[in-house]
Amino acid sequence: MKNSHLVALVLLFFVAVFTLAYSISEDSKHIVELNTLDSDSLYEIAGEAFSYYSILQKGHLGRMQACLEKYRDISGRRIKGSDSKVMIMYVDGIYVLNTSVSGGEIYSFTLEKRPPNSEKGWVTPVFAVNCDLKLLNN
Repeated sequence: MKNSHLVALVLLFFVAVFTLAYSISEDSKHIVELNTLDSDSLYEIAGEAFSYYSILQKGHLGRMQACLEKYRDISGRRIKGSDSKVMIMYVDGIYVLNTSVSGGEIYSFTLEKRPPNSEKGWVTPVFAVNCDLKLLNN
């Protein structure tokens, strides 16, 4: 009796791990849509974060897009400074970059798709980068 309970628990554990791993890989696959953005993609920063960092509220991604493509696993995150803030950027009217900023650079982000129609959206896991905000509009 005890062995059957143990086998059931082990089996349940492996099913849960597989389901979690599959879910993470399904979410991660959406990061390739970052390649659909380019330096001419339009952004707009929500709220007042743009004034804190002395950057334009609206503009073009510029060289920021190429920097974001150099994303890495979140375990490789390197935070510059101690003034961490959240900055939300709407890009091309369909994507949302949820960024964490410190020391004048984005150090982590998620990419989210929010289609204007009834199409299902998604959000990626968090990725690490080190992209200077001065890359926007450059």
